[in-house]
Amino acid sequence: MKVAVIGGGAVGLSCAWRLARDGVRVTVLERGPLGREASWASAGLLAPVTEAGFRAESLLNFHIANFQLWDQFANEVAGHANQELIFNTGGILKVAFTPYDLSLLERRTRLQRQLGFEVEELDAQALREEEPFLSGYALAGTICRQEGWVDPRQLVETLISACQSLGVQLQSEEPVQQLVGNEERITGVRTHRGETTFDWVVLAAGAWSGQIEGLPGRDRPPVRPVRGQIVLLTGDEIQLTRPIWGPGAYLVPRDKGRILVGATEEEKGFDNRVTAEGVRLLLEGAFEILPATAEMELADSWAGLRPASRDEGPILGPGLANGLVHASGHFRNGILGLPVTAEAIAATIRGDSVPAVAQPFHIQRFLSHEERPA
Repeated sequence: MKVAVIGGGAVGLSCAWRLARDGVRVTVLERGPLGREASWASAGLLAPVTEAGFRAESLLNFHIANFQLWDQFANEVAGHANQELIFNTGGILKVAFTPYDLSLLERRTRLQRQLGFEVEELDAQALREEEPFLSGYALAGTICRQEGWVDPRQLVETLISACQSLGVQLQSEEPVQQLVGNEERITGVRTHRGETTFDWVVLAAGAWSGQIEGLPGRDRPPVRPVRGQIVLLTGDEIQLTRPIWGPGAYLVPRDKGRILVGATEEEKGFDNRVTAEGVRLLLEGAFEILPATAEMELADSWAGLRPASRDEGPILGPGLANGLVHASGHFRNGILGLPVTAEAIAATIRGDSVPAVAQPFHIQRFLSHEERPA
């Protein structure tokens, strides 16, 4: 069986790895360098409730199921890559600075506990004991120790190695010009090299998933780009134990005294520039949480385009055209969503049902009643 995966980000690479593990012959087609779009720009937070917020129950269940599988996923990928993949599970600290922040924090804490998460509540003194550099204006906070983070760039490199070890053909700088087939069946792809036939085509092109020529109308995913800007600060004086989530930004520790500050959420189309306004907002948010960041060096900045669907949930599973499989629209949680996404795509191609938590995210939810298949 031959499968093409359109898109070489973390989602596409995870799907390719999972299929190759089943013995499928997989080719990944990426329009640019592998993993250098939204995956490379990500902060790598694995926060099923803190990140997702108060969204639909089906989406929360999807995120929680992914987090529960992330340790196994990381170990299996690292094993095939013969590399270490560090999956941090020290929890995420969320802080409140105003009475309004406190009300939101209390609401989120109730939700996390209802979902079975262990949440530790901290007063102002306990906050400073946990994170000594935290602003003195912080009123209270919580730590959800069942959340974590990963370095997305290390993840991408590990996924590439894992795919290579299983014989996946990784073709970077290879944009798909058009899908081959019709409304009923997709039979392959066309690139500048010509036309190639595949048994299945997996659409995992992130924010560009809806832009591929030749997509049947009903299978064109309603995915749009949402820009997220991030800055990287360096300075040996400040050490963080874990990510800190505040009202205007979040801070994520990296090695060698680096702190990542993210992230804006902007509807700017496919414009992925870093802007002065975006950097200003992030630095102000960082300063409010950790005043000492004002003395850190601004080492780098970048922007990525998150793929957001119309309802901000992923689009997963079989397409309405035979031979097409969807794996896009993960918005802010593409890294978190890898375990279930990879299994859903592998199950579809095996002819099995996708995992129950992925079933609400079929593309046909965006069709009118009249458009849906009988």
